[in-house]
Amino acid sequence: MVHNSCYLISYDTMPQAQALEWCRNAGGYLAAVTSEEETDALRLHFDSRDLWIDGTDVVTEGEWLLQTWERLTYVGFVAPQPDGGTNGNCIFIERDHVGDRSCLTNAQGIVCEQDINN
Repeated sequence: MVHNSCYLISYDTMPQAQALEWCRNAGGYLAAVTSEEETDALRLHFDSRDLWIDGTDVVTEGEWLLQTWERLTYVGFVAPQPDGGTNGNCIFIERDHVGDRSCLTNAQGIVCEQDINN
């Protein structure tokens, strides 16, 4: 649990749009990773596979938004990321970095998030 959220990691392979739907069907949303603390905590719980998290710059290149259309102020990219240009519009997380790639490609899993009501 980080920031009053719990997480579900699935190793089902799918493109980003399917990942969004998968998380909704599980009662949550694609994880909105908004801090280095959250990134580090998540990395402790999965292997080296690439997993979709929330974030896209499909509307305006370089302006990363959540599915709620909120602007992401923290993304966690490490050089040379983001490196997808206009083809890499969705964010994924791996054990050692956060990157961008085409939303249409399959990631090796997804991270869903659900808020915990106090």
